[in-house]
Amino acid sequence: MNDQALTPSSPGQRRRGRKTRRTKALDDLKLLLVQRPLLTLGSLIAVIATPILVARAGAAPLWPQGMGFIAGLVGIVMLAFVFLIRRRGTPERRGGLLLTSVVLMTVCAIIYALAFAFLTYRVPITHERYARGLKCTTEALTTFEAHCPWLRMDELRALDYDPERTWTKGSIAVVEVSMMWAWSLAWISLALASGTLVTDQVRILRRLPSGAP
Repeated sequence: MNDQALTPSSPGQRRRGRKTRRTKALDDLKLLLVQRPLLTLGSLIAVIATPILVARAGAAPLWPQGMGFIAGLVGIVMLAFVFLIRRRGTPERRGGLLLTSVVLMTVCAIIYALAFAFLTYRVPITHERYARGLKCTTEALTTFEAHCPWLRMDELRALDYDPERTWTKGSIAVVEVSMMWAWSLAWISLALASGTLVTDQVRILRRLPSGAP
């Protein structure tokens, strides 16, 4: 048996391999920017800027603060991840990842939109938004037992629009965390779908004859 075949690669060889992979990644990114600029930039804007704009419009989760910027940063990471593994996997697996991402994004977006519409409320005077809870406090049960936990705005006014007087802290936390996860998974799925679409273009462009559009 050839002893050289059993010898592990040297540190220099590993460094050259990493450098080669980085060079190929940069070459592929340049190819995308030159040949598919609208698709590439559009994907970046959709993944990074859209959650920030949605948050600026007041539709981000109430907890934690800054979820628009957090979603944008996570989107960058997911795009980079998909781009780095772009050469792995069969077309069937990449198609499955794309389909799964689109379905998960749609489901999570619908869940989040419904939760934002029915499980949050805005105080009329201060315009502050709070999450509702799923279990009323003793005070709220004593006064509005028939409508708990789905209290109307006039009933909330009687409790000074104070969520902690109306619902238990634990049930409010469940709503806030659930909305955070639905929001996060929706944007992560969008990043995965966008990254898969963009990186598939690399394979297509590499197969095209030189000079083809």
